[in-house]
Amino acid sequence: MPPVTPEEIAQHRAKAMQWLKQHEPQVLADPNAALWWMLQKAAQHSGDAYLQDLTGKALQRHFSGFYAKEPWRRMMEPQAEISAYAIGVERLVDYQRFFHHAMTCRPMDLPQGDTSLFLQQDMCSPMWSAVFLTDAVCTTHQVVGLMLIRQTGCAGLPDLGPLTGHLLDDVETQLTWDPLVRDPHYQRLLVLALNQRQAHIKPVWLRRMLQSQEPDGGWLGYRRIPELPALMQPWHWREVLASHRPDWFAPDRKTFDFHATAQAILLLTLLDGQR
Repeated sequence: MPPVTPEEIAQHRAKAMQWLKQHEPQVLADPNAALWWMLQKAAQHSGDAYLQDLTGKALQRHFSGFYAKEPWRRMMEPQAEISAYAIGVERLVDYQRFFHHAMTCRPMDLPQGDTSLFLQQDMCSPMWSAVFLTDAVCTTHQVVGLMLIRQTGCAGLPDLGPLTGHLLDDVETQLTWDPLVRDPHYQRLLVLALNQRQAHIKPVWLRRMLQSQEPDGGWLGYRRIPELPALMQPWHWREVLASHRPDWFAPDRKTFDFHATAQAILLLTLLDGQR
């Protein structure tokens, strides 16, 4: 398959930016700091005035006043003065506890120890069960957590290079073996680009992602195989089943997905900057 051209990358990114502007009110309502961290990185990398203004609005809206000392603020302002624990910390799942550790430099308890384990070992092994059967974004979440803890500048960190390299190798394996294009596919491409592995992104992986862009310029995280017609898509049959047994199945598709689109915007910004 031929490489994706710089012109194609720029065109898809331009459509995504239009989506962002058209959905600004819904986007600004989302307090997910990880998504704003992505758009902030896109703003820094591109110098885009609109993204800079938008991320500034999000910071003011979600991390000022009562929430000014929320640990998640450090995703966007790594040196911000914060409280020791986030609101609702008791409800965090394991990878979110590691992200919290990355913001506060304080390990959090896990059933098998504490979040320092994320700094020492592959938490997604064996891959066939931990990733392919259980959590498709297990590896990418660990990679992002390692990036965040370095960004915060926590003291006494081990050399994270070998572990990060091993996890990124696993991400490439997942892209090779997982035929579904969905939110984890975008996230896998993104962590490769964020860790200077743009050259490892195969044209077929990127082109399948671009083929999944919606007509309005956004991306949706549901399962699809771009090479197949609509009647053969995984989401189609889920919707058919949901129409007959709504008590058993829920439709898999959304019409608005900031999570998937934010990842795509940052990925395309990083790739567009290589022209």
